[in-house]
This record gives sequence, C-alpha cells and structure tokens, in this order.
Amino acid sequence: MLQRKVKTILFMLFMFSCIEGYNQTMPVSKRNLQVLDSCEQARIAGFCQGPITYTVTFKERLIKRDQRVMPLLNVIFDSKATPASIRKAAANLGGLKVRPRGIEWNGLIRVERSRVLANYFILDYQIESIDSVIIRKKMLLETYTKSTCNGTAYKVPDFRLLRGHLVPLLTFPITMRDVIYLYADTLLETNLARLATQYQDYSFATTTGIAHDTANQVLRKQFNSDRACCYERMRIDRDILALAGQNRIDVLKLLLYSPSYYYAVQAMEALIYLEHQGKITFTEPLKEKIRLIKQSNNPITYQTAPDVEMIVKGYQAFRMNDEEIINKYSFYLSPNKK
Repeated sequence: MLQRKVKTILFMLFMFSCIEGYNQTMPVSKRNLQVLDSCEQARIAGFCQGPITYTVTFKERLIKRDQRVMPLLNVIFDSKATPASIRKAAANLGGLKVRPRGIEWNGLIRVERSRVLANYFILDYQIESIDSVIIRKKMLLETYTKSTCNGTAYKVPDFRLLRGHLVPLLTFPITMRDVIYLYADTLLETNLARLATQYQDYSFATTTGIAHDTANQVLRKQFNSDRACCYERMRIDRDILALAGQNRIDVLKLLLYSPSYYYAVQAMEALIYLEHQGKITFTEPLKEKIRLIKQSNNPITYQTAPDVEMIVKGYQAFRMNDEEIINKYSFYLSPNKK
C-alpha cells in the first residue's frame, strides 16, 4: 500500500512538471514537442520504471488520412475562428467524418460537442459560443494504439504517433491531461469583452480586479460549461458555497448577471441566504433580476440522484422556496458543519 502511495505521489509530481514551466515565447512547435518528451519521461518515471515498448506498425495510407484532422484543430484554435469556419474545415476530412455529440444551452451559451473517430486516435472537441462569437474551445485526443509499460498493465499513450505524425502539424500550444490525453482548452477573453458591449444586461467579468484573488478562478469557471452541472436541491456548488461563507457579495452579484444560467441560479440562492442573514439589502433591480431567474425557462441540468440527471425548463422546475434555500445554506455554513 505504501509503495502504491509513493508511486502516486511521484507520478503527480512528474505530471505537473511535464506541463508547467515552459517559456511562452518559445516557438509553438518546439514547445509542444518538449511537452511530449517531458510527459513521456513522467510516465516512465512515475509508473513504468522502465522503457516503453511500441509494437504497432503504422500504415502510411492511414496516417495520411488521420493527419487531415490536424488542420481542423488548427482552424478551431485559431483566434479568429467562427462556428462557420469550423464547420467548413470539418467537412474537409476526406474519408473521416465529424460525428455530432449534441448541442446544449446554458443561458446565453451554446455548447456544441463533436467527435472524430480516426484510424489511430479518437478526438473530442467542444465549442462554446454566444451568437456566432466563440468564447471557449477545448479538445481531447486519445491514441487507439497503446504501448506496453515495462510489463505493467498501465495504459500508455502512443507518444511515437503523437511526436512523429500529429503534433508537429499543430500551430497552437497543447498540453496533456493525466499524461494520457492530448489536451487544449482556451478561453477567449477578447471575445467576452466584445460580447459585454452587446449584452449590457449581463456581466462578462473574469476578474475582480484584485491580483491573486481566488474568486477570479470562479469568475472564469462560469464560462466553462463542463463546470455547470448539476443543480441539486440539497447540495450547493462548492465555489459558490465558499463565496457565501466569505460574504463575497461583490462576486456573487457579478455571477447573478452571468450569461451562464447555472451560475446565475447558484449566485441567486447564495444572495437570498445572505439577505436573510442581514449581509445585503436587495435593491429593486436585484429583486427584479432574481424574479426573472426564478421564472426563466432556460434549460438546466437537474441531478435527482447520484446517477440520475435530467434537463428541465428553468428554476421553477425545482419547486424551491426561499425558506428551503436558507435552510440548505444554514446547514452547510453552520459552525458544527465546519
């Protein structure tokens, strides 16, 4: 057991070292290859404790077909990309096809997920946009071809495939998640600033204006729809609970006007509790905003049990009243709970 814990700790240390510390002015192609080299060494040192053996022989015809996906990724992660330009690039993959995985709405934010099943890897990518303006994009690529790890059962990505055939074709920075998946995730703050001028009834803030304020992370998370799941009657979003416990009314008021309906709902409940505690007095505009959130038909994911989720129409579907909200927060923020 102790040996397993030591291995896990060593792996985590190497994992972080393989994705951090690179000079941002370094050419992207060079930086990306260094990330791969470092992550491969992290895998060897963290778990394999010996050489990685590659056994698959690639077919040039299939490699060339798979390489057609890299220009699509370059279009996706271009700063000027639009949903239309991405759809056009996705239609030019030769024998490969983009498989839609669904479209969801989170307030103003449209979330579109897609998948490409290539010959030697699987690619999932996600585009989040408001109107035709992209605010976030992310990708996750996993190689089908696996390698042996010094005789162990640990899963090892095919660094040879990534390094020799795929990553050199990319024009944007990548990293790795769990030293298994090729990964990129970009929040376009310049586009958020553009949208703020069009949607003046919403807040697009990503910072409180205070350096190293932990609340800045929460403000950025509101634009990551993977974090916007799920509402539960008897539980509270961990970040929102922390803000309520710290009386961060300034941040909660920003989130009340979030383009993300999930974050607006969570902020509303926190403010209702703080108003009951005498920490804030609701102005008429705040009362009106809360009324609109409660009566909205915006879709939101509702978790009714550990493995049961459903999309419902608006906060009113939860049938929560202010007393239940106050009791829920009182329970989690009580001294005994802490």
